[in-house]
Amino acid sequence: MVLKLTNTFKAIADAIPAIKEYHFGYHSEVNTATNNVYNPGGALGRQFPLCLLTAPLSAQMTTIGNGGKLVYDIEIWFYDTQNYATDGEQRTETMAEVLERMERLAIIFAHTILGIARWGVSDIQILHDVNAHNAQLCAVGLTLKVAIPYACTDMAAIATVTMPGDGIKEL
Repeated sequence: MVLKLTNTFKAIADAIPAIKEYHFGYHSEVNTATNNVYNPGGALGRQFPLCLLTAPLSAQMTTIGNGGKLVYDIEIWFYDTQNYATDGEQRTETMAEVLERMERLAIIFAHTILGIARWGVSDIQILHDVNAHNAQLCAVGLTLKVAIPYACTDMAAIATVTMPGDGIKEL
């Protein structure tokens, strides 16, 4: 399910022209030039505005018959720089203007997630942070719970799982 989450969130980020890069990883990687589809070989440096789905993810599992759902606690952060662009061009936006712009991206992102019919979304919050990783870096976080249903379609495979200790005779 983690792959489904990150691929879906990447597709949402790609559909929003203002987002220049999507990354699934750690907050500490916000300043790292990561080799990915947006930045082959890491040669460009980090592209802002950046959409970051933070790892690790945690989920609660509920079983229902031969299926169930996983409810993930999600943190998505939208980062952009104040006073300078990724290419070094100087900007004149205030911190409040950058935060408002990132907040709009978070709202658009949340509404897009809400439009995914099979997913249950709840407990949406928006957070603001500045200078957390380096000077003049503004961030808006989107936290939410996402419930994704699943089905165990191959119950025969589950029945054949060997548990540790099977076949060991007791002394």
